[in-house]
Amino acid sequence: MGCLAGVLLLMSTCFADRLNIRLTLEEYPPYMGENLPYKGILSRLVAEVFAHEDVKVTFVPVTNNRGIVGPMAGIYDGAYGWAYTPERAEKLLYTEPIYTFRMVFFQRRDRNIHWKTLPQLSPYLIGVTKGNFVSDEFSALQQKRQLRVDEGHDDISGLRKLLARRIDLFPMEYEAGYFLMSGSLSAAEQRQLTANEKAIWEVPVHVQIYRGHPRAAELVQRFNRGLASLGQIGYLNRMLAETKEAIYQSRRVPAGLAP
Repeated sequence: MGCLAGVLLLMSTCFADRLNIRLTLEEYPPYMGENLPYKGILSRLVAEVFAHEDVKVTFVPVTNNRGIVGPMAGIYDGAYGWAYTPERAEKLLYTEPIYTFRMVFFQRRDRNIHWKTLPQLSPYLIGVTKGNFVSDEFSALQQKRQLRVDEGHDDISGLRKLLARRIDLFPMEYEAGYFLMSGSLSAAEQRQLTANEKAIWEVPVHVQIYRGHPRAAELVQRFNRGLASLGQIGYLNRMLAETKEAIYQSRRVPAGLAP
């Protein structure tokens, strides 16, 4: 009985150490999406890092406005793919960065626009999606009318305006822009557009855990430990490359058009 009791105690300890958490899942392809392979690049990364540390993730599809507001209110255990802000940090604990988002201008291949500072772009008409954030500096210049801005209802409308030469530049996150083109534009149209080499900004994104979760600090610690461990053996880079390839192949992106 003594041996059996010891085994049962060991098993109960192991099971007690396994955690289940609910993270919000937005539609932001190719990084996140209910119908993407692995539910997106970042979704797979988050799930596998947590699994390495005996934490099972359940992704809960939400509309974009609930992606971060829900966890901040304690409705969900956390989120991922968001940048740090002091306001969010009051309600959420942050892991180490998991990825870097890169905002760039998309432009026509036959008109390569070189720039070093945003004020230099004053002669050009820049399309933006209403409600989207480009950068603090861009917003300030827009308010001062030092940049010529044309607002549209969605990103694909902006890309189509770019194709029609109605605007000169259109800002989007690098991977998200290419993925949107792959599913919404013909191969011939995609070849007419490219991302400008210079980034408007680059921002690290993280996993966020609701501070009110009884094991919030432990979850962050586990994730950081798993992230470091899988990174050291090179698994994360291989997994990200494999996931990106699977996602772009699901869209049948023509050779040479994926970033």
